[in-house]
Amino acid sequence: MALLQISEPGLSAAPHQRRLAAGIDLGTTNSLVATVRSGQAETLPDHQGATCCLPW
Repeated sequence: MALLQISEPGLSAAPHQRRLAAGIDLGTTNSLVATVRSGQAETLPDHQGATCCLPW
């Protein structure tokens, strides 16, 4: 079994599954979490609504 199988859009044997992913930036000045929605990067807010926080 292949670990990764790449095929052209619409030509794979199994239908593509839509999966969610998040990117985490643990910077030295600020940290944030982002995802892509409708082709645009979107930062995710914390429980207080802030999208960027100090990394400590």
